[in-house]
Amino acid sequence: MATLTNSPQYQKAVTDYQRVKAAKAHGIAPQWANAKAMLGTYAFWGNVEGVKQALIQGADFELNDEQRWGPVSGAGYRRYIEITQLMLDRGMDINKVEKGKTLLANASYNGPGQPAGDQQFAYIKWLLEKGANPNIPDSAGQKPVDIAVGTQADQRVVELLKANTKD
Repeated sequence: MATLTNSPQYQKAVTDYQRVKAAKAHGIAPQWANAKAMLGTYAFWGNVEGVKQALIQGADFELNDEQRWGPVSGAGYRRYIEITQLMLDRGMDINKVEKGKTLLANASYNGPGQPAGDQQFAYIKWLLEKGANPNIPDSAGQKPVDIAVGTQADQRVVELLKANTKD
């Protein structure tokens, strides 16, 4: 029995049980017991209710070890206006840098599995209207317009970014 109680699986189960128990005590449904740590993942997958629960539980806008996606990369990469607005309403800086990129830089990337065309254009236009700065370079020194050109984004996206970027 001593081996079982010292195993990582047992320790994780105890931690998960304690988290669910604490969540129930505070009126949080068990399926949202770990929402605070999952904000970026919920943002990436478009889970509006998950994002709301994470924010209610006090999630911050920093990437943590439990997430592959942080809130900036998740929302920007997948281009969810509603989710991004929820996070902005809770105080997230529209120009916050995460993993070397802003929301606008993430949204400018045109990659496989990402919404493109009209959705990408609408999201980028919305970000610019909200005050996103198109002149902030990523960690590689590329501005959002450079990212859009380099990944062959829709021409409307490229033109929109060019019109808003200073040389």
